[in-house]
Amino acid sequence: RTGAAKGGPNLEAATVEDLRQELERREEDAMMERLEEEERRLTHNPCSLYRNRTRGSAVEKVVIIGGGPAGMTAALYAARANLCPLLIAPALGGQLMAKGVDVENYPGMPRENGGEMIEV
Repeated sequence: RTGAAKGGPNLEAATVEDLRQELERREEDAMMERLEEEERRLTHNPCSLYRNRTRGSAVEKVVIIGGGPAGMTAALYAARANLCPLLIAPALGGQLMAKGVDVENYPGMPRENGGEMIEV
């Protein structure tokens, strides 16, 4: 009732179908916002712009092979230095996931094991 008194929607008067439609509308709006943000991020990313302009003829400044803690950290710092690192790694996991090793002092994660890092 407080929402209706303040000019908001009256949820008590809404039908279940009305609520479903509103939920679907909000989910669709949220999805469109995420897609627009992703598109904006990709179209304004200097590395993506450079690679799109050169169409595969560019010489990469930094190529990192392996997506474990060392490779990801190298990519992180190379990206911070605007070097546009190219990371070659499996889509998910690799040896880090299989071994479940403990990783200490990884940026943003004080102490995790391989499986927990992959989940994040």
